Amino acid sequence: MAHLSTLYGYMIKNPVIPIKFILNFAAAVTLIPENFLTIRPGLEPLYSILLEDIENAKNNNSLVYMNGSETGVYMNNIFIMNFINGWLGKPLNDSFDKIFSNLEKKEINTSNEIYQERLKKTRFGYPTTYVTKASIPTLCLYGGKDEVLGVDQYAQLHKAFRDNNNEKNLTLCYTRYGSHDPFSNQSKSESERILNVFVYHCQNYLNSFKNKN
Repeated sequence: MAHLSTLYGYMIKNPVIPIKFILNFAAAVTLIPENFLTIRPGLEPLYSILLEDIENAKNNNSLVYMNGSETGVYMNNIFIMNFINGWLGKPLNDSFDKIFSNLEKKEINTSNEIYQERLKKTRFGYPTTYVTKASIPTLCLYGGKDEVLGVDQYAQLHKAFRDNNNEKNLTLCYTRYGSHDPFSNQSKSESERILNVFVYHCQNYLNSFKNKN
């Protein structure tokens, strides 16, 4: 639902019901397999997942692909590509087998021209594709121990907003030990912090909320 919310909010310019702000609850904002990263086993989650911190983590090999063998997270490229195919209406259904690097279909050859061409067909389903200077305010909740999509997803959205000179409309509420549900395993104070940020956005953007308070 978070993926669809962000996709709709950025893509539809004149929605029937006006959208005041988006709550991005751990959305996959790009479906490129290389952007599905997770923290290396045994390491503490990152203190921050701003764009520069994510890039540093990639460079020092703290963030690694969800390839199953190294991380124990079985979100390998084959899983992701089939996920994309089902989610986005099978954009890769033509000669799907040709994008694989071996007969066992255990991994995708990302340098394969056929793979790259097929992947281009999926970009219509990425929320980052539609970010502009006019994109509406977005509150993002991501957890540092998310093993479903990984913290690099926020970095990709951050980059899209920054490239469009719209960083002011992007707010991150990061829970260092949160999983795909950022509220999970949180202290009372941390849960209250998340709730307060959400209430703040409601007070600023929702007229109905203002009238009740």
